[in-house]
Amino acid sequence: MRARAYVEGWESYPFERLPEEIGRADLIFNTVPALVLTSELLSFTHPQVLIIDLASHPGGTDFQAAQRLNRRAILPPGLPGKVAPKTAGEILARIYPPLIARLLERLPN
Repeated sequence: MRARAYVEGWESYPFERLPEEIGRADLIFNTVPALVLTSELLSFTHPQVLIIDLASHPGGTDFQAAQRLNRRAILPPGLPGKVAPKTAGEILARIYPPLIARLLERLPN
């Protein structure tokens, strides 16, 4: 994902640098489906930040902490399918078969 961000001209940082960099962001997109935006990390954000968590369930944002800190954080479920259903379907159709094949290879005979 960081390589894609670079190609698109966006800034991205390794997780270790987030505490020192996150306060500069006006808009944060999270795609990691594990808790990344913790209460501690959210405390470094500025009050006007908007966090859009695009990760699969359960998301990667501590939404209760965001609310306590008065930060605007949203989890728009199913967003890819709602705004680009054909493209989302094509991507899933391309990704799922190899994943299923790999899982089946791991099953005992």
